[in-house]
Amino acid sequence: MCRGIKKILEENQHDINILLGGSTRVIVAERRNSNIASMLFAKSSFAQNIVPVGKDQKCNGGNGCMTCGTMNLEKSVVLWKDHPVYRTTIRLDFRCDCTTENVIYLFVCKWCESNESFYVGQTVNSARGRANGHRSKFNSKAYTKSALSYHIYVDHPEHFQKKLLNFDMGVIKTTTATNLDRKEDYYVELTNADLSLNRYKVVS
Repeated sequence: MCRGIKKILEENQHDINILLGGSTRVIVAERRNSNIASMLFAKSSFAQNIVPVGKDQKCNGGNGCMTCGTMNLEKSVVLWKDHPVYRTTIRLDFRCDCTTENVIYLFVCKWCESNESFYVGQTVNSARGRANGHRSKFNSKAYTKSALSYHIYVDHPEHFQKKLLNFDMGVIKTTTATNLDRKEDYYVELTNADLSLNRYKVVS
C-alpha cells in the first residue's frame, strides 16, 4: 500500500507543486508491526476504565464504614432553597463513592432549614479519610478545628455527640490533585459557601 501511495504522489508531483505553491517534497512514512486496533486502544480515551454510575455514593463496605452512614445526598442537591438570589442546584457524581480520592465534597447540616448550612471542601485523600478527619474534631478540645464540629457545637449543641451523623455528605466530583484548589474555589463561589459554613476560620 505504501508503494502505491508513493507512485501516485510521484505521478502528480507537478499538480502538488502548483497547489502548494512551489517545489514540495511529500514523504510517506510507513510504520511497521502495528495495526488499527493497537493504535486505537493505545489512546487514553479507550484505555480508561468505564466506571458505572451507582444508585448512591456508599462504598457498600458493610457496617464497618462509618462514612457510608452520612452519604445520603441525592444526585441533585438544592442549596439555599428559600433564598431568591443564592439558591443553587449542585449535581453530584454518582460514579464516585466514599473511597474516591482527589475529590470536592459537600456536607449539608440536617438541622438547619432550607439547606442553608453546608460546607464545601477538598481532599487529595478519599472522601472517607477526610470525613474521619472531621469526625475526630467532635470533642470539647478540638471542635474549633473543623467548621462542621464548630457549627454543631455552637448552633446545635444538643446533637454534638452524634458527630458527623448531623450531616449528609456527598462527592461533587473528582479531579486531579493539582486541580483541587481551583475546583474548590469554583464551587465555593458558585454556591456562596463562604456565606455558609465555609465562613468559619477554623483553628488548626
